[in-house]
Amino acid sequence: MKFRIHLFRELRETFEVEADNADAALEFVDANLHELDPVETELQDYLPQSGIDPLFPDGSVNYSKSEWRD
Repeated sequence: MKFRIHLFRELRETFEVEADNADAALEFVDANLHELDPVETELQDYLPQSGIDPLFPDGSVNYSKSEWRD
């Protein structure tokens, strides 16, 4: 049987940008997040819950049997 497992992790990404002030810097990163490359990343921790989705033979998710585990 196949399962799709969802792990939730905390990821810290650090960006360096030019801006007139801290608010403008944050707004720029927020507005352009998908276009920026972080200068540093760090995987900090797993969050306590994981989602488990059993898959049907055709690869679709059997949501009626999905569950959460701590």
